[in-house]
Amino acid sequence: MFILTQPSIVSLGYADQIKEGLAKKGISSEVNTDIQPEPTEQNIEQVFQLFSEGGHDAILGIGGGSVLDAAKILSVLKTNEKPISALIGTNLVEKPGVPLVLIPTTSGTGSEVTPNAIVTFPEKELKIGIVSPYLLPSLVILDPVLTTGLPKAITAATGMDAFTHALESYISNKANPFSDMFALESMRLISSSIQQAYHHGDNLEAREKMLIGAMYGGMALTSAGTAAVHAMAYPLGGKYKISHGVANSMLLPHVTAFNADHVTDRLSDVAGVIGIEPKGSKSSQAERVIRKIE
Repeated sequence: MFILTQPSIVSLGYADQIKEGLAKKGISSEVNTDIQPEPTEQNIEQVFQLFSEGGHDAILGIGGGSVLDAAKILSVLKTNEKPISALIGTNLVEKPGVPLVLIPTTSGTGSEVTPNAIVTFPEKELKIGIVSPYLLPSLVILDPVLTTGLPKAITAATGMDAFTHALESYISNKANPFSDMFALESMRLISSSIQQAYHHGDNLEAREKMLIGAMYGGMALTSAGTAAVHAMAYPLGGKYKISHGVANSMLLPHVTAFNADHVTDRLSDVAGVIGIEPKGSKSSQAERVIRKIE
């Protein structure tokens, strides 16, 4: 088992606990912390070489979105025998990957339940995705305890990333009853807990709501996709090295305001699930959604 994680998880002792648990079941493992935030093609391929040389036949990714995305890519690189550049795009992965377990330690990307993985290409100043159902993991484990130590800045950025997934899915032209169900519940959970999680990081109830809300946001975007916020956030992050959650947070109120006249009814629905009183016209409720996001 190849355990892909980040230094903070090792320093907290979680990686050792996983290794010990696997050893008791007769499973050998190796821990790697070489994946960088917003990983590049070169970074992922370097880690893939170590993964291949170790002779591992399964991957456990425990960390934030960058670690989870990288773990998903490593899984399919092992079986598809193609470089990352040949997999960029939609449905270009031809074979299932090796068994993959994902454990998120932030409440943001929802990567644990999406068929997407993002790669940074510094020379192009872009972030581009691999999209394939073969990126979905064999098992997902959600444990809010792993998120209680997140710094405030990461709690805010990842939380707004998750909220953006849900909101954009809900106002998407591809929205459907399945995505609506997850998007609305995601926004309800996140809006009711993000401030509590930010100010009181050890509040387990708030952290649990954030973690489930992020997962639901991932399920919503898998069904309905995202929109202009994400379309602009990727080049913004690629060129200026702004983290994905921060880029989404910067763009969300402005893009929502631009689209408001065309999605007034949908934004009125959003008002109801994020705690805005149901009074006034639908347009006024939509405006209050934008003000609350700001």
